[in-house]
Amino acid sequence: MAKTKKTSNSNDIIKHLEKTIELIKTAKKGKNSLNGTNSYAKKFLEFHVSADKILDDYKSRLDISENSTKQLLGDLENKISDFYDPKTLDKHRRELLREFIVIYKTKIFPKFTKQSTELPTDKLFPFELIEQTRDYVEKIALQATNCYKHSWYDASAVMIRRLLETLIIECFENHSISEKIKNNDGDFFHLKDLIQKFLDEDGAKWNAGRNVKKSLPLLKSMGDQSAHSRRYNARKPDIDNMKNELRLVIEELVSIADLKRS
Repeated sequence: MAKTKKTSNSNDIIKHLEKTIELIKTAKKGKNSLNGTNSYAKKFLEFHVSADKILDDYKSRLDISENSTKQLLGDLENKISDFYDPKTLDKHRRELLREFIVIYKTKIFPKFTKQSTELPTDKLFPFELIEQTRDYVEKIALQATNCYKHSWYDASAVMIRRLLETLIIECFENHSISEKIKNNDGDFFHLKDLIQKFLDEDGAKWNAGRNVKKSLPLLKSMGDQSAHSRRYNARKPDIDNMKNELRLVIEELVSIADLKRS
């Protein structure tokens, strides 16, 4: 009987890279080089070839006529090449693995089952909270809600995180104090520091509700798990348990940022 071709699942590339890191650890423990003709070097090369084959499988399943997809796959090719360079430092290789996790969960996997038309949904939070604000805010919210609708819960959690980040920045910009949330290079702080700055500013420029101040760190933690934890996969209850908090936070941030167009 003919064998059915195996298709890649959401963990193929991630698990493969994790196995490679374990191989490298074992090789270094025995002081074996990743170059040359020893068994570890040969296995390392085989892992590199297998990683390229997984990426080829992704290419066959995605629409590479889209420039964004073509650029994304090109970026992954470069990362794989860097990951399997024997000269790459262990710290950088771990950073590359974390980048692969985020890219796969938020960009590659959703494309495998992409819908031709996506309309706003109220399944995650009332979309009217975001409507008539800013186009880029609405696009982020649309991705969060439709990822949830399609059961892409990691992707949804990451986009919720990005939505909160954007709304907090809008709050500071609306009150003309955005310099308080930028580093010396003029870049905005990461979400952890944005939340702290938001809470520090409370009472001076705005009065956030008690539930909002309590919920912001919890929502951030949920997004962090989906974005950065290689063994964590969000499930529906993880997000459902935070729906009420999310609704309250979005409504309050939109109000503080005065985003609604009249």
